Amino acid sequence: MSSLSRRTFLGWAAAAGLAGCAANKLPGEAADAPSTTVVSASSSDAVAPVASAVDSTNVSVAPTEAAVTVPAAVTVPTEVTVPAAVTVPAGTGGPATFINHGARDSGAASLTFHAAGNPAMATALLDLLKKLGTPVTVFAVGSWVHDNPLLAKRIVADGHELANHTWSHGPMSSMTAKQLETEISKASDALNGVLGTNGRWFRPSQITVPTNAILAAAGKVGYGVSVGYDLDSMDFQDPGAGAVKANVIGHIQSGSIVSLHFDHQNTLDALPAIIDHMKSKNLKPVTISQLIG
Repeated sequence: MSSLSRRTFLGWAAAAGLAGCAANKLPGEAADAPSTTVVSASSSDAVAPVASAVDSTNVSVAPTEAAVTVPAAVTVPTEVTVPAAVTVPAGTGGPATFINHGARDSGAASLTFHAAGNPAMATALLDLLKKLGTPVTVFAVGSWVHDNPLLAKRIVADGHELANHTWSHGPMSSMTAKQLETEISKASDALNGVLGTNGRWFRPSQITVPTNAILAAAGKVGYGVSVGYDLDSMDFQDPGAGAVKANVIGHIQSGSIVSLHFDHQNTLDALPAIIDHMKSKNLKPVTISQLIG
């Protein structure tokens, strides 16, 4: 299991429900029934609500926000230099620990993205993050990493963090123990094949709070921590840039881990305002490793 800093949250509290990554489903996938397991938090912090959101029907889209145009064609470089891989301690083989936020006095928050879909949209997002100087953590679907190795390398080369989001993004709550292990290990192999590291962090697919079986499979593959989130932008529903912005800035706080997605135009359009809001509140955008150690 990966060593965590003193800000790592090891206490357990009950939490349940499907949202974001239940909501993180790819086209044609159905959401799963709710699942209940434990959430880690420090003894001094209350566990924040999972998947806060604003009803998009009551949110007005700000007409002043500039749209980010995705190019019709993207020229992908033939070579991307990736920094030397960081050596991450292997898991102990025991169940992974689930966390969904960092320390509430950290003065920082982490924007996390689920990576899949159109390479052109991914490139536009990475270009925007580079322009804004904002590091993020990207939980990539393993098959997407396999199909887009240069984009995976660019994510790391740009100073972001790349992590495991299963191989095929299937409904993990209905998988057998063997299927769970295969989903996680195949994605780990894809990351290792491209980057020389398994990505350190894991996030399950189509479920917000992992079951004990998922945590056991993650630990067996070598992941000490399963990373959730306490704030769901709901951008996967394409509610418009104004709604995505309101969902995030209305709830983000110190220690927040925010769920966002590649392949959604409203996310691109809302991102500058979200980052401006974080800076105005003295919330430093950081990676998961920087947030929880």
